[in-house]
Amino acid sequence: MPLPGPKGQMRTYALTDGLEKMTSRGISGEGKPTFVHYQARYDGKDYDMVGSIGGNKISLKRLDRLTTQSTQMRDGKPAIVATRRVSNDEKTLTVQTQGTLPDGRRLEATMVFQRN
Repeated sequence: MPLPGPKGQMRTYALTDGLEKMTSRGISGEGKPTFVHYQARYDGKDYDMVGSIGGNKISLKRLDRLTTQSTQMRDGKPAIVATRRVSNDEKTLTVQTQGTLPDGRRLEATMVFQRN
């Protein structure tokens, strides 16, 4: 049975001196509050991540000017990969996520965010 998607989520990204800070707050598909946060660089190294059901480490890489990829690690192994694409007008963010949850269920999701 697929995992229900979030009922709502707001993400904030800030990039300062090559360090990306991401904070996500929302409501899970089960109606529980969620909070995810990390600070990472686009250097492929693993950085701490809190609050994610996917993993406790994350690595980032830039694919092109508008596209990035993150890999969440669990128990030292890749668990979830997300590809983020910003639209040409920089007002829409599309996140495509694939991976495996801790309970073994497969995760495949596409989320679309509008810039405020």
